[in-house]
Amino acid sequence: MKNRKIHLQLVLMFIVAFALAVILTEGTRYFGKSYYESNSFDAEATEYMDQLARNVLAPLTEEDFEKVLAVTPDEITRYRLYYGSLAEQIQNIKDQYASDIDGAEDEDVLKALKQERDAKIADIQKNFDDDDYVKQKIVVIKQRAVAEILEDQQRGLRQFKSNNTYYAYDFYNAKKEEHFTKGEIDKAAVYEKELTPNELPNVTRYINLNEYEQVGYLDKTYTIEKDLSEVSGKITIPKSMLAKSGLGNDLKAFTIAKFVYYCIVLLGIVCLILAIKVVKVGRKSFLIENGLRNRLDRLPVDVQIALTAFVAYITSLFISSM
Repeated sequence: MKNRKIHLQLVLMFIVAFALAVILTEGTRYFGKSYYESNSFDAEATEYMDQLARNVLAPLTEEDFEKVLAVTPDEITRYRLYYGSLAEQIQNIKDQYASDIDGAEDEDVLKALKQERDAKIADIQKNFDDDDYVKQKIVVIKQRAVAEILEDQQRGLRQFKSNNTYYAYDFYNAKKEEHFTKGEIDKAAVYEKELTPNELPNVTRYINLNEYEQVGYLDKTYTIEKDLSEVSGKITIPKSMLAKSGLGNDLKAFTIAKFVYYCIVLLGIVCLILAIKVVKVGRKSFLIENGLRNRLDRLPVDVQIALTAFVAYITSLFISSM
């Protein structure tokens, strides 16, 4: 009989310890919080705002690349010497055509090969003689790279809109007098957040044209910063759009997990009451010595009141966060 009581108390105290561990590890994530206050949704909303800023509020435009298209003397030198010195490049062209010219048996073919070789040599010579000639070539290369960057952004904007159909927003850029709006911003919402001027961080991009220009002439990183200090507005998720989003499953999973954790905590409280009030363990119990036993026996009413209040508090947190 005595061993059975000890075993029962062990089980009860294990449940109490487990409930305490749940409070310590999951309490800040679930207790007293709705899904829209959870860490997972906060991360999603933060990511959405970042992508909204990059794709809608402060997208890249051709005007942003004016300083990028400017050609520096260092870039001219890099382009000019990319394949070696003048002598090395001319010799390389001659070597490339030598075998074809030597093996040509037709006069027309021979003439065409020599003309092609001489044109490339003349082009190389002009690269070393004329800075403006090289500058024009670099500008063309940069323009192609910029066109690819802007096209990438358009693809990103289309994907952003496709992946986030359930958000609504209304923002105003006072500095540029631009208005951005989408969806039913004034409808009843399950989530909304207002942003005031200076709350949105500026959008900073680091552009390396070498990622878009295949040869490697443009080995330089440019910084483009877009000012959002005077942008204000709000984002919402209208109730009418919730069913069209992927948030329904996440919300359900969060609610179930929170319910389970609350049940574990309440079970732990009940087990603690049982361990103190119901289970009677002998004087030599490895958990309760005479002094502690006597003190617990003197405080059952106070303990019950405190635990009842705690249960009521936990229950109210659960109900208010539903």
